[in-house]
Amino acid sequence: MAVDIVKQAEDGSGLIVRLHEFVGVRGTVELSNSSPVKSWQECDLLEHIAGEETGAPVIKSGCTAL
Repeated sequence: MAVDIVKQAEDGSGLIVRLHEFVGVRGTVELSNSSPVKSWQECDLLEHIAGEETGAPVIKSGCTAL
């Protein structure tokens, strides 16, 4: 898994962290950031929500597990 880009959402509602999975297998990702993550949603490349809000992320040792 690799981070492709971190940018402001087009509607200004938050940040987009675009991840690139290049092996073909879903898994857990841990992100380290300076601001707390309150919630996250999966979206497509056009920033359309791709499912239900997942709720609060798992936070441990200063990392966010998605």
